[in-house]
Amino acid sequence: MATYAITKNKVNNISLVGGVKIPLTTANDKDANGLALPLDYQSSLATYDFIGGVNYVLLNHLEVDAALQLPVIQNNQNTFFPDEHTEARIKYFPPTNHLHRQPDALVRLGYYFNLPYAISVKPNLLAIYRLGFDSYTSRAGEKTTLTGTGGLTLNEGVSLTKQFKNHNQIEIIAAMPLISKTVDDGLIREWILNVQYSFAF
Repeated sequence: MATYAITKNKVNNISLVGGVKIPLTTANDKDANGLALPLDYQSSLATYDFIGGVNYVLLNHLEVDAALQLPVIQNNQNTFFPDEHTEARIKYFPPTNHLHRQPDALVRLGYYFNLPYAISVKPNLLAIYRLGFDSYTSRAGEKTTLTGTGGLTLNEGVSLTKQFKNHNQIEIIAAMPLISKTVDDGLIREWILNVQYSFAF
């Protein structure tokens, strides 16, 4: 992920944000019986995504972000069908055989509270809108729509950021959903905790 500042002054900042998401796996890890696991149990969704957007900070406190996450290469090799499993809780997951994801549009609104020692706290709301329904390949080889994977997800969160003298920073993010999609596409969580370190150059 890279950020380019278009304007930067003591009051308002506008930046362009761009990056890529590279998958760690083909999303087809299996259980002890050799059966494919649902996407919630995979370490990746196996898509190469482009992420681009705009970041605007007003009066050093109010932040507005808008972005698009576009899956460019889809390499999902997941072969999960819930009826192959006997465990009851796994049967609630939808089939995701060779899942094909749709793009996401994101808007985030946050407010910075600046503390001593270059520490800031930012509560925020993040809205993610899936621009269409995901699909999977049926056993008959037909593309099948996963109704309920499209639409709005709304998350509330808070981040704690410490900036160092070399302009590097460490950030801790905690979030949970207020509105979730009706079908689990492998991204639904009750809450998340993320730690990231950013280098300035």
